[in-house]
Amino acid sequence: MKGKGARANWPVSPFAILPQLEEAVSAAAGQILKAKGGKIHDTGVHRGHEESSLDLLARTAVEEQIRRTLPWFNGTFFFESEPYNLRHVTEEGQEGKDPHGVLVIDELEGTTNAKRALTSKCQYRPRSCVSIALSDSQTLAGVLVSAVCMLEDGMTYSAVCTPSATSPTIMAFEAGRRLDPCDIEMIHGDSKPRVVVAGYSNSFRMQKAQVEEALLGQGLKVYDGCRASGVDLISIIRGQFDAYIDLRAYWSRKKDGVEQEAMLQVYDIAGSLPIAVGAGLKANDASGRPWQSYLYSQTIPLIVARPTIHANVMKAVAPFVEEWTRVARVA
Repeated sequence: MKGKGARANWPVSPFAILPQLEEAVSAAAGQILKAKGGKIHDTGVHRGHEESSLDLLARTAVEEQIRRTLPWFNGTFFFESEPYNLRHVTEEGQEGKDPHGVLVIDELEGTTNAKRALTSKCQYRPRSCVSIALSDSQTLAGVLVSAVCMLEDGMTYSAVCTPSATSPTIMAFEAGRRLDPCDIEMIHGDSKPRVVVAGYSNSFRMQKAQVEEALLGQGLKVYDGCRASGVDLISIIRGQFDAYIDLRAYWSRKKDGVEQEAMLQVYDIAGSLPIAVGAGLKANDASGRPWQSYLYSQTIPLIVARPTIHANVMKAVAPFVEEWTRVARVA
């Protein structure tokens, strides 16, 4: 790739990288599905989530496919499972450009769904996904290419961000076919908007219920998600839902400085969020701030919605965001 700065070290352009990432996530998903019938067990708890032997299998599969499809890549691997390999990250320069690039990897988004499906005596495929985003910085603003493979049907979704003098343009794809935002921004086939309020593995049920009641007051139908945030975002593109609301970042409970509750981590949606935006959905944090400013190591209170209902969603959550932000400052 020609040019100055960080991306000059890459031998290929984002559009050339796109099929490489798509192949990597698809092949890794196929390897994970082969664990059907094998012995799968939990190995511990990390940040409120149970970790499984399946996570280790998925990590190995993804890294193997990256080495095969992106042999030129020599940058940072940011895996969900410990330990993170962030050798280029410094406290002083987390938001700076990384000359080698960062692969932000959720090797198995929806581990619970996957481990239950693959150990079930019934034959079905899990609502889980493999997600990879290639970035040239430590923030979501640096994402250049991302790809997600859905384990339930093998469909691949991807996005490419093209630079612009004013603002970057994100193009989203389904199995290589460009997704037209005009086809996604409106609700089709239903008279009522359906929204997901995520609360996976989190004990703050009353806060979640308050948000749901406020959304109902805005004429929005409320649902739980599928226990995989990346899959929920793709479900909006697919027309199953119309918004995703995740305020778990405000519901913190620490013991000896260690988080005890499951939060939405930025790396969970680093691959799927650019795809959602490129497909025509509107996204920001719950305070209205740009999603691009978040570091991969942070949690994020995320709102993603079709443009036609985005304002109603933001209006419904605003009082809670103000209250929980104030409480957090006092604490």
